[in-house]
Amino acid sequence: MAKSKPKSPFTGRWRIVSMSAWEDDYLDEEVQAFIEFEEKGSGSFQSGYVQGLMDCRTTIREGKPTLLARRDRFLVHVPIDVA
Repeated sequence: MAKSKPKSPFTGRWRIVSMSAWEDDYLDEEVQAFIEFEEKGSGSFQSGYVQGLMDCRTTIREGKPTLLARRDRFLVHVPIDVA
């Protein structure tokens, strides 16, 4: 029997409570701001009036949770603050 891959600790819907580029009041203008990771590496997000789909992976880099995503031709590493 093949060993199953353990579920990522990031899988699920997470509340966005702060972003450096936006005022906190803007984040929840339309819906409560969120980012959602699905097990197969896709996801979605919405903050303010901005929403979208993602093709991403989550991993640990230098001991910190990190989102790996493609932007144009580049792989982007985005630290995730889970505090």
